[in-house]
Amino acid sequence: GINAEYGAATGVMEILINITSYFFIDRVGRKKCLLGSFVACGISVLICRLLPHAPLHYSHLSFKTIMVIIGRAFGGFIYSLVYLYSAEIFPTTVRSSGLGVCVFAAQISSLIAPFVIVINENNANVVYSVLLFFCIFAFLASCILPETANVTLPRTIAEMDAAKDKTYSIFNENSPLITSEQNQGT
Repeated sequence: GINAEYGAATGVMEILINITSYFFIDRVGRKKCLLGSFVACGISVLICRLLPHAPLHYSHLSFKTIMVIIGRAFGGFIYSLVYLYSAEIFPTTVRSSGLGVCVFAAQISSLIAPFVIVINENNANVVYSVLLFFCIFAFLASCILPETANVTLPRTIAEMDAAKDKTYSIFNENSPLITSEQNQGT
């Protein structure tokens, strides 16, 4: 039925997004991919917020359904990218603890997710507004994160503190986290 078609479309979209993401993550960078995904997810949520409410069990494939599938696919990409990105952001000495906190936060959101269906039946605008708020908040919080693609990652907290006032960006040649091979290549 309709739910099987919706599930299949969501699965295909997530597979396509995750396959193409591997080409972009190293070429474009983790931060830009993460920020772009938050924007795409936020735009799809905003469009869903502005369109009239329809129950989750749609009787036909509508524009709102397509926006939900796109938002869900980018949300899945964000979820998988955060695992990679958070493992690279934390210094080696605290990486397992930092990653554990990130996984814990992700699991809390997974526990809350089933209640979205119940809230959506009563007032979908609340769900879309909350999701849009979190997309905007996560986008703004991610803006202060360093780029970790093609850079030497900090091994200790002291190395991270030494680079605190400098950027981790690969575009900054004075960054202490850029290897000598990368300086010769620029």
